Amino acid sequence: MTGLLRIRSVSFEVRICLLAGVVAAFVLIALLSAAVPLDPAYLKFAPTHLFGIKHFAVTATNAAFLAVGLYGLRELARVAHLGPYEVLAYRVFFFGLILVAFGSGYFHLDPTPATLLWDRAAMTVVFSALVAAYLADRVAERAAVVFVMPVLIALGLASQFYFAAIHDDLRLYRLVQFRGIAVVVLIVWLFDGRRTTFRDTFWMALWFGLATATEHLDWRIQDIAGEPISGHAIKHVLASIAAIPLIATMRRSPEG
Repeated sequence: MTGLLRIRSVSFEVRICLLAGVVAAFVLIALLSAAVPLDPAYLKFAPTHLFGIKHFAVTATNAAFLAVGLYGLRELARVAHLGPYEVLAYRVFFFGLILVAFGSGYFHLDPTPATLLWDRAAMTVVFSALVAAYLADRVAERAAVVFVMPVLIALGLASQFYFAAIHDDLRLYRLVQFRGIAVVVLIVWLFDGRRTTFRDTFWMALWFGLATATEHLDWRIQDIAGEPISGHAIKHVLASIAAIPLIATMRRSPEG
């Protein structure tokens, strides 16, 4: 671990340039790569019917996002040591989780490309706020929230309501989602944090990775567990758990 952190002995300006270079490379690769259309098979979830409601479990499990979002906002109101811009980043993050609960719930009730836009648009808000929260803690609080977060949210929304809806191309969405996680890890490696820690980031990434894995094993998990359990329903619960370490981060004082 000590060897990996030697990069922090390099000047702040050089590390900023490295971070900017990696982000620019991600954007360039996304723009130059082939279009990524929506796979029609993605809309065919394992059946989770219950109580006479179609797609019940895969819809109802979105309540986990609502619960974590509301809990996060409640805990945020009790924290006194955060700066105003950090508070805004966390508020957008937890409010984004609430949006995911409704956007994803709406989509899973009737899985179509049109309803999918509301699910993924809400998720781009969450990922954008997450990156902003880490930048605010480790790099520049005001710039991260006032400039970076709005740009990322705008890019994420554009990726849905323009590129996905009109051109059937998911490249920008994947850029915001998966590259966003990679950028968070890079920020942790390059810069010292006041509140964010490697441990919290590790657990967040682990739960998110498990959520992604169960999503891909949707039908296989149901073959083992039986209806109404499915991999995608489990994915919602695991993805909501991935947000909980950020609550611990938020509570941590710079001295703690």
